[in-house]
Amino acid sequence: MIASSNRETLVPLVEAEFRTRTTAEWLKRLRSESVPAAPIQSVDRVLEDLQVRQRGMVVDMDHPVHGRLPTLGTPVKVDGAMGLTVSPPPALGQHTDEVLAGLLEYPAARIAELRSAGIVR
Repeated sequence: MIASSNRETLVPLVEAEFRTRTTAEWLKRLRSESVPAAPIQSVDRVLEDLQVRQRGMVVDMDHPVHGRLPTLGTPVKVDGAMGLTVSPPPALGQHTDEVLAGLLEYPAARIAELRSAGIVR
C-alpha cells in the first residue's frame, strides 16, 4: 500500500501523464500490456453507449408533455426481459382521488372540501 504522503505526490504525476494521450490511446496501450482498463464515462456518453442500450439499461419513454425521452431501465433482467413497463412520472394531482378515495376511503364530499381549500389538487 502506498503511504499517504507518497500518494499525494504520485497522483498529480499520474494525472499529468494521463493527460498526454487520448482515452483511446491509453486504452490501446494498457490493453496491449494486459492491464484491465475501461474509460470513465460521462453521463451523456453512458446514455448513448451501445452495450447500455442493448441491455435495456437506458430505454426511451413517451412523455405526454416532453415527447420521447431517455430514462433508466431496470438493472434486474429475467431471461433477458426488462420486467417492467416504463412510464412517465404522474402529473401533480394525477392520483389524488385514487389515493384519497381508494386507499384512505375518503368520501367524495371530503375530497371536494380538501380540493376547494387548496389542500390537494
